[in-house]
Amino acid sequence: MHNLFNPSISDYVRQSGSSFYFPMLVFPKDKRDAIMTVYAFCRYTDDMVDTENDNHNPFEFLDHWKTELQTAISGKSQLSFLNRLVYIARRFSIPLDLFFELIRGVEMDLTKNRYKTFDELYEYCYRVASTVGLMTVSILGKKSSRIESYAVNTGIAVQLTNIIRDVASDVQKNRIYIPKQELEKFGCTEEDLLSGNNQSSFVMLMREQCIRARRYYMQADDDYAAERSYLLFPARAMQNIYYSLLVKTEQNLENLSSKKISLSIPQKASIVFKTWWNERQFA
Repeated sequence: MHNLFNPSISDYVRQSGSSFYFPMLVFPKDKRDAIMTVYAFCRYTDDMVDTENDNHNPFEFLDHWKTELQTAISGKSQLSFLNRLVYIARRFSIPLDLFFELIRGVEMDLTKNRYKTFDELYEYCYRVASTVGLMTVSILGKKSSRIESYAVNTGIAVQLTNIIRDVASDVQKNRIYIPKQELEKFGCTEEDLLSGNNQSSFVMLMREQCIRARRYYMQADDDYAAERSYLLFPARAMQNIYYSLLVKTEQNLENLSSKKISLSIPQKASIVFKTWWNERQFA
């Protein structure tokens, strides 16, 4: 088993380059430590599935990972990190099945690399992203059916944003998350996703994906408006960062095969500050 999180969970999360890192910094310390531990679990699980070499078999890793997680839940694992994760889950009333559901999601990347319909893709997005949202709102301390819906819809929107932005690099890994049904609808081949050929059809296809992602951001906005709370400010900041990333990606659809779209550190920091300014009245 690999040595987890050296030198620290905070460094691991920061070095991952995720847009989650900046919103995490504004959590109160106990919640910040909790969310960084939960996110480190999610990120590490995904990283280990994406890694394969002579010394690492992703299937064996997941089997051992699930066994040790279950051991941590029922007693005490040999992995101190998982013991801490379970302690945090119980302290903040995070449903433990969410961790196994996330594992099932990343496991899909080992067994499934094409999706026929959006319904199939939705299941994947829920498992790898909405579960993280549900864990997050549990830690933030705001729970209701609308807030759970907010977490789910934000997770779907965020994952769709990543899928749109990373379409070319995913093809290079032999993974296509754009539903086959929609590729056929717009007359795009798998090769078109990588090469940038058939540009007009490719752009129309990707614009359709952007429209779908926007719908999920809008549904999340409706859920949030129903029970607006300053407790959710970090989640809201993360949502706004990814929405801005979607907008920037949408403006560069012609370049997705040759350029990875991203936001700069000052842009992310600005979005976090603007979100705080807008939400402070609900403190």
